[in-house]
Amino acid sequence: MAQSLSMSNPCTLLKESAVPIPGRDCSDGLAAPSRPSRHRRRGRMPNCVFGRRCLPGPGRSGESAAEGIHAMNTLVLLAGIADPKWPLPRPLTADALRAHQAQHQVLGPFDEAALEVALKLRDAAPDMQLRAIVVGGEALARQVAGFRIDTLVRLDPAALAPWSTAELAAALRASIDALPDLLLIGREFGDHDDGSVPAHLAQWLALPHVSLALSMQRVDAGLRIVRQGGETLQRVDATLPLLASVTNDSHNRLRQPLLKNVMATRKMRFEAALSDAPSGVVALASIEAATVGAREKACRFLGGTVDQQADELAGILSRLGEAA
Repeated sequence: MAQSLSMSNPCTLLKESAVPIPGRDCSDGLAAPSRPSRHRRRGRMPNCVFGRRCLPGPGRSGESAAEGIHAMNTLVLLAGIADPKWPLPRPLTADALRAHQAQHQVLGPFDEAALEVALKLRDAAPDMQLRAIVVGGEALARQVAGFRIDTLVRLDPAALAPWSTAELAAALRASIDALPDLLLIGREFGDHDDGSVPAHLAQWLALPHVSLALSMQRVDAGLRIVRQGGETLQRVDATLPLLASVTNDSHNRLRQPLLKNVMATRKMRFEAALSDAPSGVVALASIEAATVGAREKACRFLGGTVDQQADELAGILSRLGEAA
């Protein structure tokens, strides 16, 4: 029996299971994207990356002739992180850390998952408009543009405050010029291990928020979302507009862009847009490496079955209690 997730969230919980849901991969096809027409490539509109039709304004979404539903417009928010394959600079200062992140910048795992979910939705509906806001350098923006993004806006990470999620969400809200049908963002935006940016942004934009999304499929005028629900998977029917924060999974691992699209972006320039959001509420005073506590006693691993490990652990704790 269907249950309501929350009074303020127009989503319906359809099914909960402890195993992958049949049909979950139905939107996972990697169909080759359609090539933009010649006249669109020649007459590129401002801010359009590949010259495809830019996002229509409110009330101007086109109708899908095949399904009779309007062409959904989607906005995905992406941020760069320092590539964990490279060691941190020494000495570790705020300026050195910013320079390191700018030089070795990649998308975080949750941002990659959000982008892949958006690409799969476009695979299923080629008329979908896909925009992106990228918080990072030009190289990262160029990498994202290689996926044939309709419109891309780049924000300078140096002008934002990643240590203040409220300020970061306000800056993102100020950069959204038109509210999309679907807004996708990584579970931990920029992989800062905080996870509160999506909730802040949903509140700023007055949008319902579905968290821990794994995959999505267009259903009628809304979306059917598979989300992580603890040790189970949940299928949720949600109406649009909607903000969904995406978590990573083997089914939404980011694909590689087509080489011809990558080559087309090599000469593109992505100037950083200016944010109208207020800043300076929280300022970074200093930065230093975290100290790691010294281990006073050697570790040992318990072998055998789970029951044998439990018995051995119980014996160790009992002896420690007697010694105390």
